[in-house]
Amino acid sequence: MMSNSAVTRDVPESLFSDEEVPRKKKSKKEDASPEFMKLVKTVGAKVQRREERRRKRPKTIAASSFERARQDVVEMIESSDWSECGARHLVALYDLMHTKCYGVEPSMGSGDRYNATMMAANLVKREFDGDYVKAVQFMRWKWTGEIRQEKWRRENNKLHARRVGVRLMFSPDLVSDYRVFLARSSHRS
Repeated sequence: MMSNSAVTRDVPESLFSDEEVPRKKKSKKEDASPEFMKLVKTVGAKVQRREERRRKRPKTIAASSFERARQDVVEMIESSDWSECGARHLVALYDLMHTKCYGVEPSMGSGDRYNATMMAANLVKREFDGDYVKAVQFMRWKWTGEIRQEKWRRENNKLHARRVGVRLMFSPDLVSDYRVFLARSSHRS
């Protein structure tokens, strides 16, 4: 077994003293290289600009702006040209199809329209590789089937079924059903 003197002989005596040893404090700026400080300033400025942009962006879609999107969608339907379609147009298409299928407009406030637009944009990005025309084809498939089912429900007095809400319309779950439909359709051909 080692003795205490053997363990402490390499340790300086000042370590055990009660006196505080004054140390020169270095500022972080002295420790950091000029290149690092330039990077910190650049990143800090970018974060600050990003925060300013976030504060300015409204988290709503005004009724007048949404009405313009609805008018655009009507024109796109008439011309069959969806090349200018965006996420807001998909929500407007949902609104029009919901009204056509169920006979009532969906209750969406300005914040709800914004959230639906974000869901539609994410769906198109993740499931359709950013192709809005494919997303319109998907919506056409769903609403064609839903209108047919709603007609049957009314004829057979089965009106307790759930409707297609915004969350369902822009969820990946329905896209999986659509892909199954496409796969089955290609096998029939």
